[in-house]
Amino acid sequence: MEKEFIPYEQALALKELGFNEPCFGWFTIEGDGAKPNFILSTKHKQDIGLCLAPTYSQAFRWFREKYRIEGISQRAEEREWYKFWIYELYEECKIKISCEIEFNSYEEAELACLKKLIEIVKTK
Repeated sequence: MEKEFIPYEQALALKELGFNEPCFGWFTIEGDGAKPNFILSTKHKQDIGLCLAPTYSQAFRWFREKYRIEGISQRAEEREWYKFWIYELYEECKIKISCEIEFNSYEEAELACLKKLIEIVKTK
C-alpha cells in the first residue's frame, strides 16, 4: 500500500510549495538524522506540523488545480520503455512544456514526472 504514496523527499517539496490537503498517510522523523517513518491511517490528517504524504493521484491533481500544469506518464507506443509529458493548461488548449522518455517502468516515469513538476513550479 505504501507504494501508492509519494516518497518523503517529494512530500517535503510539496509541503514547501503549499500542499496542505487531507491525506491518509504522513511521515514522522524521530531524532536527528533519523529515517522518515511512513504512517498510514484510516482517518485523514491535514498539516499539524507533520509532513503529509499524498498519493500520486492527489499530487498530480493538486498540480492541475493549483498550478494548471498536468503530468502524464505512459508506455511509449510499441516500445518496452515509458515516458512522461507535462502540459501547461489553458481554457481552450494545453501546451507541452516538457517531455522525457526511456524509463524502465511506469513507476520510474511517474516519479520522474512528479520531480519535474516540482522543479517547474519552484522555478516559476
